[in-house]
Amino acid sequence: MIGATMFGVTTPCVTTARERLEDLGYEVLVFHATGAGGQAMERMIRDGFITGVLDVTTPELADELIAFCSQSLSRQKVPRSIDFEAALPRLPTGKLYKRLLRDRYWGDKTSRIL
Repeated sequence: MIGATMFGVTTPCVTTARERLEDLGYEVLVFHATGAGGQAMERMIRDGFITGVLDVTTPELADELIAFCSQSLSRQKVPRSIDFEAALPRLPTGKLYKRLLRDRYWGDKTSRIL
């Protein structure tokens, strides 16, 4: 039995990998990467039910990054959350399209301060 974690941006990757593994004869259980899903998978690994793991979703990384920022930056500069993107929007010239990124979070608010 193989356990896999997924959420959000990793769903297409995990779905493709699960289908391929099932075609090869493996049984795959997919868990939501955070909260009860991640804890349930870890418990099944400890109990020996899961013998292989496909872990492409690592929310712990975001927690570690925020903890590092908390130790290294002033409080108002520490991010409240971290979003992982498959790709960042770019202009035809290849430059980062910052306005499009900002609009995801600020939308049509008049103030750009949160």
